[in-house]
Amino acid sequence: MTLPSAEVLKLRAARTTWAMLGAVLLTTVVSFAVNAINLADKIEFMRLSAAAHGEPVTIDVLDRVAGGGLGDSLGADVANLYTSGQYVGLLVAMLFGVYLVAGEFARHTMTTTLLVEPRRHRVLGTKLVVAVGGGLALWALTLIVSLPAGVLFLHSQDMGAAYLNAEPVRRSILLNAVAFVVWAVLGVGLGCLVRRLTAAVIVAMLLYLTSVSATQMVFGGGGSPQPGLDLSVLVPSVASRRLVDVFTDGVHSSPWLGATVLLGYGLVSAGVGLCFMWRRDVT
Repeated sequence: MTLPSAEVLKLRAARTTWAMLGAVLLTTVVSFAVNAINLADKIEFMRLSAAAHGEPVTIDVLDRVAGGGLGDSLGADVANLYTSGQYVGLLVAMLFGVYLVAGEFARHTMTTTLLVEPRRHRVLGTKLVVAVGGGLALWALTLIVSLPAGVLFLHSQDMGAAYLNAEPVRRSILLNAVAFVVWAVLGVGLGCLVRRLTAAVIVAMLLYLTSVSATQMVFGGGGSPQPGLDLSVLVPSVASRRLVDVFTDGVHSSPWLGATVLLGYGLVSAGVGLCFMWRRDVT
C-alpha cells in the first residue's frame, strides 16, 4: 500500500473526517441562506428605486442602479453568494491539516508510520499532498452547494443572468480554492509544531478567529485596503479575505497580494514542519 492510499484509508476510517465534512456542509447551507436573504433585500430595494423613478424594472436598470455592470454592491453580493461557507470552511481546512499530523501523534500511529517509511520528508510530503487534496475537496463541497443554488436563486429573482461569465465573480470562486489549499497546508505546519492535538486545535482556532480583530485594533480598517503601505495584509486571515473579496468597502482589492502572502505562509509552514519532524524524536 502506498503512503497516499494509507493516509486516505486512515481518514476514511476516522469519524473526525466525516464530522468536518458535515460541519462544512451545514455551515455552507446556513451561510448561503443568509447571503441569499441579504441579496434578495438589496434587489428588492433596487427595484423600488427604479420604480420610483418611473423606469421599467429590467436587468439593465437594476445593474445601473447597482453601479453599472457588476457594480461594487451587486458584484460583491453575487460573489459572496457563490463562495458561501468560506469563513467556517477555511477554518475546517486548517483543522484538517492539523489533524493529519497531530492526530497521528494523538492516536500513537506516527511511530508505526515512520517504521514503515523512515524517510520523514516523504511522510510529510505525502501529508502535504493529502492536505492539498482535502482543501480542494472542502472547496468543492461548498461549491456543490452554493453554485447551483446561487444560479437558481438569481433566476428566481428575475435577474436574467447568473454572472458566472463576469471576471470578478469567476476570480473570487477560483481563488477561493487557493485559500482552502493554503489554510490546509498551514494546518499541517502547525500540527508539526504543536504535537498535542487539543493544543494544536486551540492555537489554530485562536489564530484564525482572532487575527482579524487584532489586526483591526493594531492597524485599523479591519482588513480593508488602506492607502499607502498596508501591513495588515501580512496577517493570514486578512490575506485570505483579500484573496477572495471582489470589492472590500467599495475599494477594488488586489487578490494577487493576498495570494502571494498566503502562499508564502504555506511554503514557510511546510519547511518549518519538515525541519521539526526531522529533528524531533518520535516515540
